[in-house]
Amino acid sequence: MAEKAYLQLKELGSKLDIVPSSKDSLIKLLKDTFRLTVSTFSGLSDTNGPSFGRRVVILETLAKYRSCVVMLDLECDDLVNEIFNTFVAVARDDHPESVLSSMQTIMVVLLEESEEVHEHLLSILLSTLGRGNKGVTMAARRLAMNVIQQCVGKLEPSIKQLLLSLMAGDSKLVNNQIDYHGIIYDLYCCAPQILFGVLPYVTGELLTDQLETRLKAMNLVGDMISIPGTSIPEAFQPIFSEFLKRLADRVVDVRMSAIEHVKNCLLLNPFRAEASQILSALCERLLDFDENVRKHVVAVICDVACHSLNAIPLETVKLVAERIRDKSLLVKKYTMERLAEVYRVSCEKSRDTASLNEYDWIPGKIVRCFYDKDFRSDIIESVLCGSLFPVEFSISDVVKHWVGIFSGFDKVEVKALEKILEQKQRLQQEMQKYLSLRQTHQDKDVLEVQKKNLFCFRVMSHSFADPIKAEESFQILDQLKDANIWKILANLVDPNTSLHQAHAYR
Repeated sequence: MAEKAYLQLKELGSKLDIVPSSKDSLIKLLKDTFRLTVSTFSGLSDTNGPSFGRRVVILETLAKYRSCVVMLDLECDDLVNEIFNTFVAVARDDHPESVLSSMQTIMVVLLEESEEVHEHLLSILLSTLGRGNKGVTMAARRLAMNVIQQCVGKLEPSIKQLLLSLMAGDSKLVNNQIDYHGIIYDLYCCAPQILFGVLPYVTGELLTDQLETRLKAMNLVGDMISIPGTSIPEAFQPIFSEFLKRLADRVVDVRMSAIEHVKNCLLLNPFRAEASQILSALCERLLDFDENVRKHVVAVICDVACHSLNAIPLETVKLVAERIRDKSLLVKKYTMERLAEVYRVSCEKSRDTASLNEYDWIPGKIVRCFYDKDFRSDIIESVLCGSLFPVEFSISDVVKHWVGIFSGFDKVEVKALEKILEQKQRLQQEMQKYLSLRQTHQDKDVLEVQKKNLFCFRVMSHSFADPIKAEESFQILDQLKDANIWKILANLVDPNTSLHQAHAYR
C-alpha cells in the first residue's frame, strides 16, 4: 500500500517539478500532511470561529477528490480512526448540509475502499446510534445512519457479528456497554436488511424468563412497529406476531407495555395493514383477569376511535361497550365515560343532525346502567347531560338527536329513562320545596323548620350514590350564609333555566 502511495506522489511531484529526496521521506511527508489535515477537523465544532470557513474548504476538498484513500494506501489506521471519532464528535445540528455531506462522503470512501472493516470503526459508528444516547448530537446520529445505509453491503456481515456479540454480553468488545436495543432500532430505520440475521435472537428475548430483558425487547419491537409511514416488512412478520402474543403475557407490566405500544402504533397510522391483527389481539384482552389491563384496552380502542372514527369497526366498539357490565366498578364507569366520548365524536363528525347516526345505540347502553346496582341515576345523568353531545350544540340540535336516539330504544331502555327522569323531577321538586321552606319560614319555629328540612334532605339524598354522605352534605349546605349560593341554587331548579345557563351556574 505504501509503495502505491509513493508512486502516486512521485508522479504528482514530477508534474509540479518537485523531486523527492527519498521514498521514506515522501511517505513521511504525506503522513504528516494528512495528520495536519485531520487535526484541523476538530475545530469544525466551532461554527462561529474565524477559521471555520477554511476548515470547511479543506474538508470539502478532501471529500471532492477522494484523496483520503491515500491514507489507506499508507496504512494510516490511526488517522482513519481519528477521522471517524472526530466527525461524530464535532457534527452539529446547525452545520451547513455541505459539511455533513462531506463528512459522510469521506467516511463512506474510507469504508468502501478498505479491504476489511475494522471493529474499532464499527464501534464508533454503532456507539453513535440510539435515541437515548445523550452524549451524541442528532446530526452525529443521522451521519452514522446515513453512512451505514450507504455502505450496507460492506458492513452487514460485520455489524451482524458485532450485534450478536453484544447481545451475548461479550466482555471483550471495546464498547460492550452500549445499548444494542437502541442500535437495532436505528438500524431498522436506515438499513433493516442488516437485521435479518439478528431477528431470531430478538424474538428469543421476547420469550425469555428475564423480565427486564423481555421488557426491553418489548419496547424495541413496539418502537419499531410504531415508526410513522412504514409497514412491517415480510421478514419482520414473525417477530411482530410474537410481539402481539405479549398482550397475553403472564406478567401484567409486559401486557400493559404491549398495549401502550400498539396504541401508539394505531394512533400514528390507524389504517395500517396490520390494524386488524392488532385490534383482534386487543379485543381478546377485554376479558383479561386484571382490571387495569381491561381498562387500558378500553382506553386504547376509544382513543383510536376518537382520533379516527372510521378506523375502528363498529363491532369492535360494541365489544368494548360490553365492559359497561364489567365486574369492576372502575372499568364499568370508565367504559361509560369513554362510550359517551365516542358518541360525542360521532356527532361532531356528522354535523347534519337529521341524519341517522350508527352510534345511536350508545346512549341506550348508558341508560340501561340505571338497573346496575353500582350506578345511581346522578352518575348516569351527568354523563347523559354533560358528556354526550358537543358543547357547541344548541338545544334544538340536542333535541333532534334525542328524538333519533329515543326512537331506537327498546322497552327496557324506555323504562330506565322514565325512571331517571322521575328521579330527576323528584329531586328538583324536593329542592324547590326546601328552598321555599328556607325562604318563607325564616321567622317560624326553628325546630319545626329543621325537621322539615331534614325530611327534604333524606328524600333528596336517595338520588345520590352515597345517601349518607349526601345527607351530611345537605346539612352543611344548610349552614351556609352566602346569599349568592342560594340564588344560584334557585336558578338551577328553575324550569326556565337553559342547559347552558345551568352549566354556568354549576
